[in-house]
Amino acid sequence: MRNSPDHQYVYSAPVQPITLGEVAGLIAFCGLLLVVAWLDTSSIQVIGRLLYPLEYALNAVFFPNAVTPLRGNGTALLVLIPTVALGAVVFAFVRLALRAAAIVRRSRIR
Repeated sequence: MRNSPDHQYVYSAPVQPITLGEVAGLIAFCGLLLVVAWLDTSSIQVIGRLLYPLEYALNAVFFPNAVTPLRGNGTALLVLIPTVALGAVVFAFVRLALRAAAIVRRSRIR
């Protein structure tokens, strides 16, 4: 009602309250960042050394000119999360394609 002739009433959309799930997600994200910071300050850097060959191989295949650094524990975990998610998506697409190919092959045999 912003363009009403008397300009007396101004309508604004109500603000949605923050849900408990959003608060829990924010707390979990902040907790993850705290764990990452703590892991990076650890004197024994194991996770980065274990994940380095995987990251190096993936960079060699997808980004041949990229330089792969040796990461700390926490940073390596932050790199691992999207890598695992990408692997899961690729796996799901390959599985779907193989199922579709099997269905097509079965329908042609009959």
